[in-house]
Amino acid sequence: MSQTAVAGQGAPVAQAIDTPWARGTVAAGFEPVAAAFANAPRAGTALRAACTIIHRGETVVDL
Repeated sequence: MSQTAVAGQGAPVAQAIDTPWARGTVAAGFEPVAAAFANAPRAGTALRAACTIIHRGETVVDL
């Protein structure tokens, strides 16, 4: 995983996620969202999905 800036001024640093189950970026503090999202296909609760969370005007999750 590499770190990159999330779009927007003053955005927190984000982790780039690239696994067989999830790809995208997650801002610092939102890593549990990526973990839950990545676990869904392995658990059989989801086959395909997308998730974007905008918090206080900043994109903090884009999977």
